[in-house]
Parts: sequence; structure tokens; C-alpha cells
Amino acid sequence: MRSGLISNSDDFVVLGVLLREGERFQIVTSQPWIPEDKESPPPTLDEIESFFEKLKFQMFWLGPENPAFYREDLDLVARDAHAGNFIRYKGRLAPIDIILEKPNPDQRETIGVQLGI
Repeated sequence: MRSGLISNSDDFVVLGVLLREGERFQIVTSQPWIPEDKESPPPTLDEIESFFEKLKFQMFWLGPENPAFYREDLDLVARDAHAGNFIRYKGRLAPIDIILEKPNPDQRETIGVQLGI
């Protein structure tokens, strides 16, 4: 269950799994509150892309100003990955509301066109 999106030092708890249509599901989790470094500027797209590249995700676009990331070996999309869904904490980026999911047919087509996968 652990990924680079979850710090090994966090008190991360899975509260439940919600089954959705077909093979879709949502995982409900809980983590301690992370205070934001108020003096730091919001992350740039380059910083967000670098964050995901370290986790073996490739960036693609779902629309103008709507970046998403795909990890092929896990067949996993991370979306809603804009600057408003990251904070800086102790000098590093921390995602706070990223949506992880299997790609839907439209996303899969976009991934194929943009990433050649």
C-alpha cells in the first residue's frame, strides 16, 4: 500500500475501501495534519513534475492547465496534481489531495497519444 506519495514516517491508516461501478474503488485514509510552511511560495509545475518523476510517473495533460501523471508498471494515474494540492513541509513537497486511480478509457487514449504507451 505504501508509495512515495505517503511518507514512511506518517501515521497512515486505511479507514476503508468503497467499491464503485465495475472494477473501480476508493480508498479512504487518514494521516496526521501537516502544517504548511507559510513563508514558502507555491510549488511550480516543474517541481511537481520532478516530485512525480522520482516516483516513476510520467506527466501527461488531461486538458489545458490540468496535468496528470501515469505510472505504467502500476497502470496508475495520479490526477488533480496542481499546485493547490501540494504544500511545502520541512523543505519538501507534500501532496494533500491527489486522486489515484486506474485510467479510464478516455485517459488511456490520452496516455497512448501523449506518452506513446
